[in-house]
Formats: sequence, C-alpha cells, structure tokens
Amino acid sequence: MESDDIGADAVTGCLRTSNNTLSVWQCSLEETDVAEVVLALATPMERIDKIDVVLIHKNDLDEDGCILEATLGNTPVDDLRARHMDIININLTKLCSLARRIATKVRQNSNCYLFTKSKVQDIIVNAVKNNRFDVDSLNEKVRIEIQKKL
Repeated sequence: MESDDIGADAVTGCLRTSNNTLSVWQCSLEETDVAEVVLALATPMERIDKIDVVLIHKNDLDEDGCILEATLGNTPVDDLRARHMDIININLTKLCSLARRIATKVRQNSNCYLFTKSKVQDIIVNAVKNNRFDVDSLNEKVRIEIQKKL
C-alpha cells in the first residue's frame, strides 16, 4: 500500500455502519471529556479493550454533507446517553471522506487519543465508585473484571 492509502480493515472495522448510519459521540477537545466518551463506549462492551478516539469537528462533517441526528446512546451511564449522534443516510462517498479525514488526523497525530485497556478499566472503576451507573448493568465478564479492581 502507498503511504497515504487507507487499509480496508480500518474502514470496515472502525467505521462500521448499520442501515446506512454511523454512530458517533459528542465531546470537547479536553482529554477528560474524551474520557467520558470512552466510558460511554466501553460500558456496553462484551470485553474491555483499548479504545482509540479521533475527534472530527462538526463543521468538517457538515462540509462533507454528513447529516447528524440526535439519538440516545447505548450505554448504562444515563448522563452520557444524550451525547450520542448518528450520521444518517451515509453513503460510500461520505464514508470515504470521513475515512480520509480520520487518516489525516492519525498521520498528523492531531486530536487522536489512545486509551489503554488499563486506562479504560480505570475510567469504568471510577465511574462505578462515583455511582454514575450500576456495575450490575455491565456484561458479566466485564463486571467480574471491574469488581476485582473495586
């Protein structure tokens, strides 16, 4: 592959769509706010893993013709559900534009955040300790892993 090519796995894995819709979350550039999105992403998962987040400005999405629709997010953390949005009616042209924007940010290490598995665990543990959600709402394997750290 050429250095500016985007691997198909990056698109089909990280930008997975369903019914021509792509799930996204809103946050600021502050790492603590990005961690809130990580909490929303991690809590419904079947296992804890590292999470990479790349921030794209809403104006860039608008420029690419992406239409955002507010939808409640799938997370047991009630106060984060309203941060969820869907990019609706997404087609291959829009998806490729988004993939190029993300690839550029990753290559430039601009607005990219890596949360290790350990950091994701810490974020979840802190949320449980702060009564943000009920630990019993987690997948059984995740719950057992988090309870060991409480």
